[in-house]
Amino acid sequence: MTSKYEIENLLRPPVEYSSALVSYVFMGACIVAPYKLSMSPTVGFAFAGMFFVTGTWRFFQGVKISTYHKSFKRLPRYILSLSKIKVSRHFLFMGKGFRWRETHTERIYAVRERKNEKYSTQSFIYSWIRNLEYQIENGKIGFLAKITAKDVYFNPFRPYPDVGGEPALHGVGVNEEKDVTMRLSNRYGHHIVVGSTRVGKSRKAEVYITQDIHRNKDDLIVIFDPKGDADLLKRIYIEAEKAGRLSELMIFHLGFPEISCSYNPLDSFTRLTELSTRVTGSLPESGDSKAFKDYAWQFTNSFSKGMFYCGDVPNYPKIKQAFKRPDLLLIKYSEKYLASINVEFSFEVERLTDELKAKKQKKNNTRSPKAEAFITFIRDKGIYGNTLEDLIYINQLDPEYFGKISSAIGPFLEKVTSGQVGDILSGAKDGCEKPVLDWMELYKRGGIVYIGLDALTDVEVGGAVGEASFAALTSMAGYIYKHDIDAGTPFTKSKKRNVIVHADEFSDLIGPKFVPLANKSGGANFQLVLYTQTLSDIEVKLGDESKANQVITNINTIEFMRVQDEKTANLMVKKLPEVNVSTIMAVSGVNDNAGQGGTVGFVSSNEDRTSTQRVPMLQVADIAGLPKGQSFCLMDGNQLYKLRAPMPDKKDSAALPATLLDVVNKMKVAYQSDVEWGGLRND
Repeated sequence: MTSKYEIENLLRPPVEYSSALVSYVFMGACIVAPYKLSMSPTVGFAFAGMFFVTGTWRFFQGVKISTYHKSFKRLPRYILSLSKIKVSRHFLFMGKGFRWRETHTERIYAVRERKNEKYSTQSFIYSWIRNLEYQIENGKIGFLAKITAKDVYFNPFRPYPDVGGEPALHGVGVNEEKDVTMRLSNRYGHHIVVGSTRVGKSRKAEVYITQDIHRNKDDLIVIFDPKGDADLLKRIYIEAEKAGRLSELMIFHLGFPEISCSYNPLDSFTRLTELSTRVTGSLPESGDSKAFKDYAWQFTNSFSKGMFYCGDVPNYPKIKQAFKRPDLLLIKYSEKYLASINVEFSFEVERLTDELKAKKQKKNNTRSPKAEAFITFIRDKGIYGNTLEDLIYINQLDPEYFGKISSAIGPFLEKVTSGQVGDILSGAKDGCEKPVLDWMELYKRGGIVYIGLDALTDVEVGGAVGEASFAALTSMAGYIYKHDIDAGTPFTKSKKRNVIVHADEFSDLIGPKFVPLANKSGGANFQLVLYTQTLSDIEVKLGDESKANQVITNINTIEFMRVQDEKTANLMVKKLPEVNVSTIMAVSGVNDNAGQGGTVGFVSSNEDRTSTQRVPMLQVADIAGLPKGQSFCLMDGNQLYKLRAPMPDKKDSAALPATLLDVVNKMKVAYQSDVEWGGLRND
């Protein structure tokens, strides 16, 4: 097997075996009968050694050719338990693979030529066996189908792995395959994994998350899971237990409030205006809905300013109450504001309230007398305050008009405040012993956070909470970047902590605040690992193709699994250069000289001509044809790698808790609080 010639020819019979066999025969002759070859025994043994080396060298060359041919139909099995992955403090293990070069493009073109179809198509006997299994599986001899379908090494009719795609895409470099790693310093440029559903993104996530959990106990690891995958949660739990970090694991899960900590998505912000965006972000904004959303944003911002001034931390229940009873917030704010400017109001407001109560009985007025009393008092005294005026304006709106605006946001607030979901979205409450998720506190001590959004049950609530959480992380990153905050405590050395964010289906979670998080959070030691299906998903969520491109183009490591969307695949294809592909053209010709005299009747010629053509290094069809678990990855400055993730070992599944109830039972002990964990049944 050699590539020193102009045209590499690996699609041929492995003739190396013939020369290896001849070498071994002569080796035997030199040992058994050296005198037949006119050699002394000593010289015979010396030549036998040389023939052995030559034969072995040629034999392994033949093995490489045979392996190369077989890999076009079935790649060597690659099973690796997560516990066997080497966790490095300087590198991230990404799977087995090789650097994709011009040679590999040339090889894949050669495999697809019609004359080489035999190397990549199934044999007749294999196809016949598979068809037979289908025909007899429910018949009297169905047991034969079970035997031939067994995925065991000694089965001569062993079925190929059910991964689909074109194995040759990895087979063209199977003999160069090795562990592929990425320097951890490159992760600050962020990493995106793109792939259609059910192509192995979850397995990729398991490989990366497992390493992050075990690598450094000082890191803060955040996992967003919009689907609320129970298996992923159990995997995170078992890896945290193995790493001795179970006490650091916090679970927030909208689908399982019984095992969830409490979390207020509105309690972490840099500017108060962020809260209004988080609350109203999920509201529709097409047509007339845009105006209602803008008013809802304005009113929510006024309520948030009022609560913050009064010393209250805004949350969904308080925002909901403010929309239902804006007069209560006005009264509370007015009392504190007037007291802060040393205005005595108690007696006068009480008198005005009594008068208004009497008028209310006569006119059947539905407005709060005390709120109106405060408004009258403030107007009479000529007192002015920006937030105060906003709250007065809201209270003086026509109730029917205010009700229409409230109806735009009311259903959403009802969803996030009802039942057990409302309890865990309220943050810290008196009498509640659940642990509370606080981003700045987590940053100071490190830990592992799993956020399950259960978006399959309620897309609106899951998306709103996920978007608000991303916005909170953006605010934290901005604060760390601006103030250079460290993770020091009185008992630990000060340092800036790594924050590693894994976000599955992240297009469901992003909003306008995500763009600065992707573009500028690297300076705050944030490392984003994002998983999505297509570029179009990001465009739809952000509502702008340029914003979607802004996100993608600021991510340094791009990993593409199987993608069917041509526009998405072109994101990688167009980043790669064109390469030269060599081809051989056979030319034959005959010149008939009959009747012209002379001794030559005709002249024939046969020649092979080599030519090159410029082609893209990858095509869209290459990305669309990837088997499950395989990917192309651009990293380290536009270097292209072909990767495949390890298949899960049965030991990995055996180590997982059988149900989430088992997780709960063990976390009763692990959590450093006396949480009441009852209520989750093993149905």
